[in-house]
Amino acid sequence: MNNLYLNDYDFEDVMELASAYNPERQLEMLDFIDANEEETYEPIPRAPRRYFQRDRQEGYSQEPIPSYFKYFHQRRDATGLLGFTVYQKITSAIRQLAYGVAPDIFDEKPNASDVERLTRKHEEIHGFSGMLGSLDCMHWAWKNCPVSWKGKYTRGDHGHPTITLEAVASYDLWIWHAYFGPAGSNNDINVLNQSDLFKELLEDRSPPCNYTVNGLSFTRGYYLADGIYPNWSTLVKSFKSTIEPKLSKFKRYQEASRKDIERAFGVLQGRWAIIKHPARQFYIEKIQSIMYTCVI
Repeated sequence: MNNLYLNDYDFEDVMELASAYNPERQLEMLDFIDANEEETYEPIPRAPRRYFQRDRQEGYSQEPIPSYFKYFHQRRDATGLLGFTVYQKITSAIRQLAYGVAPDIFDEKPNASDVERLTRKHEEIHGFSGMLGSLDCMHWAWKNCPVSWKGKYTRGDHGHPTITLEAVASYDLWIWHAYFGPAGSNNDINVLNQSDLFKELLEDRSPPCNYTVNGLSFTRGYYLADGIYPNWSTLVKSFKSTIEPKLSKFKRYQEASRKDIERAFGVLQGRWAIIKHPARQFYIEKIQSIMYTCVI
């Protein structure tokens, strides 16, 4: 095909003819070109790259499954929020078939029975009544971050572009809250302000969480967090330094219990090698789909 000269005739016909090329059809190909020859021709040694490149905008807007599979397409819930993506729903369905578990085990938020179980088990294992989980953030390195975005996604203590994942994990390493996407230059407080962790609580739609500590009754659960988080009633932090025996004991128990989220991050990276290594994708939407799929 390096000796062919193409002009304005139907390129698809030529490509179809070339795909079936063999020595016996050489004359037929030359006759086809001569019949369409008109004025001046420019040599094209190979097909233009655009014929082999996928349209980026069109390619990412198309759904990977037919439209009549309505359940698997992303939809809005009763509150107007977008639900799980197609890839997340397919991943959940495959895990249900593979492990034979109930569908509600992959719910994004705990229900009333989950809250009761979490608080009971956390009190038995860690000694904290009303504890819903441990809150923290991790960073996923982004190797192919655009040059113009590197300043936004790079933080001084990392030295390279990263994307932040905020998560809440329970005693059994169940990551029941995940928010991924903020630039790596944000600290944990900025990520918390962007996430929807307390959205249901602020709208008074969160499941009840009743417990008693030192004779006092409480109706809202809390999360264990490190020292950078704000002083909120829903966040229980440790003390920086103390010499009192009671405070030292609390500090030791809190820091030990908060290891649940660190263990969850370690298991997540150990189970999925793609998260352990820097992300090579160019589009943040695709990286988000990968992270959420691995979390599920």
